[in-house]
Amino acid sequence: MRFPVSPGRLFGVLGYVALLLVALPTVLAFYALISFGGGGVAWGLLSDSYFHGILYFSLKQAFFSAALSLMLAWPVARALFYLPDLYGRRALLALCLLCFVLPTLILITGLVALLGRSGWLVPLLGDEWNLYGLHGILLAHVFLNMPFAVRALFLQLQGIPDSSGRLAAQLKLSGWQRFALIEWPAVKGRLLVLAGFIFVLCFNSFAVVLALGGGPQATTLEVAIYQSLKYEFNIPEALTLAWVQLLIAGSLFFLMAKFGSMVWLSPDTASRRFMPKISKTTKALLYLVYLSAWVFLLLPLLALIPGLWALDTEKWLGLNIFWPTVTTLFLGFFAATLALLLTYLLMWPIRVAPGLVTNLPVDVADQGSSIK
Repeated sequence: MRFPVSPGRLFGVLGYVALLLVALPTVLAFYALISFGGGGVAWGLLSDSYFHGILYFSLKQAFFSAALSLMLAWPVARALFYLPDLYGRRALLALCLLCFVLPTLILITGLVALLGRSGWLVPLLGDEWNLYGLHGILLAHVFLNMPFAVRALFLQLQGIPDSSGRLAAQLKLSGWQRFALIEWPAVKGRLLVLAGFIFVLCFNSFAVVLALGGGPQATTLEVAIYQSLKYEFNIPEALTLAWVQLLIAGSLFFLMAKFGSMVWLSPDTASRRFMPKISKTTKALLYLVYLSAWVFLLLPLLALIPGLWALDTEKWLGLNIFWPTVTTLFLGFFAATLALLLTYLLMWPIRVAPGLVTNLPVDVADQGSSIK
């Protein structure tokens, strides 16, 4: 039976329709703001010290969040790489993935239980400790993004060929030499992309800053847009802030997409026959780093358990969480299914595009050619 339209061409058209559906909400949102506000933009806001303070804090907290996430993720990734026989190694990688997609409010609740005004660890931190402000924002952002960096850096280290390790052992390279000649070249090409991605995530952060900001001095562009619409209903101001945020985040994301790529969700499938030898001191330090990573990632989650035990049967029955749970599961399943469907359709035009097939791996290029 001969179809009037080939399946490849049909899926290609559906792919462009999916691209339109993905871009349409953003375009319509800006169109609605421009139409409702009469197309006006509050240009005077750009010279206001209030705007300068918001922009400075947004950039500062995003920069420090990205820097701290990478600095703390690097030793954890090295521990996972150099100690493949660690107990619970795969579990930690799975926990890293869970922490990256953890709902923000769950994390905030755990941090408040640990480090809030009456938190478990507050007596150890002194009377001057305050979770709300830059400290809390950085802590939450590091918790959410460090696991992402751990997986990304670990997979980059996994890509180091066995021949490099054997050559380093034959030349008796020291730890610093092995880092400079083998490890650093393996990760430096992705490091800026990884830092930029985390920076964009933290720059666009909303719930963390809203809950842990602690006041006007810790406000980001995202929160300022919300305040302009929620409390003042100042459309020109919200539109101006939105354009600035889109310009900064969009430019950085464009540079990342143009000059680099990042693979971090792939499973740990690398088969390594040669294991580099490390000193006992280095091994002990890596074990300590590994255990510290477990403690850091588990403490905010474990802090939620006492609150569950404090609820008696009557309070459990009075929560009425059945239908909200059903609604949450339904929305999550529907959103995940729709996201996978749109992603598959978006990939189809790329696979069959004549100019892109030559840039794909051989097996994918062959599939794309056969589809046409």
